[in-house]
Amino acid sequence: MEPNDLETALSKSGQRLERGDIILLYTGHYDRNFGTDKWQTTYTGLSYNAAKWLAEKGVVNIGVDAPAIDHPDDLDFSGHLVCGEYDITNTENLCNLDKLVNKRFLYFGLPLKIRDGSGSPIRAVALVEE
Repeated sequence: MEPNDLETALSKSGQRLERGDIILLYTGHYDRNFGTDKWQTTYTGLSYNAAKWLAEKGVVNIGVDAPAIDHPDDLDFSGHLVCGEYDITNTENLCNLDKLVNKRFLYFGLPLKIRDGSGSPIRAVALVEE
């Protein structure tokens, strides 16, 4: 994904991106490929510039319905690199994001407390604004 892909999707959604927002990217990858050989190898990801575009918009967490926010062929892990540079959290392997398309919601990612850990499984919860 490139910045223009994000700009187009945002425009089509009718939503706005505000500083402090969490963005969850619904790609359909989970729906199409979870439990198949394609799960770990065939999904889209953020380029460095796309991740930086989100960071400069003030996003504080980037979530996705795939194993990583980076493209599987990106050995530089560009999305993760930007998250480190801008102190942004990223959340991967989400499901049911289709229920949140074009909606604003309150998101909670409730992690396990893992001593000396750098990541954790979470319970992801979204409260949709009515």
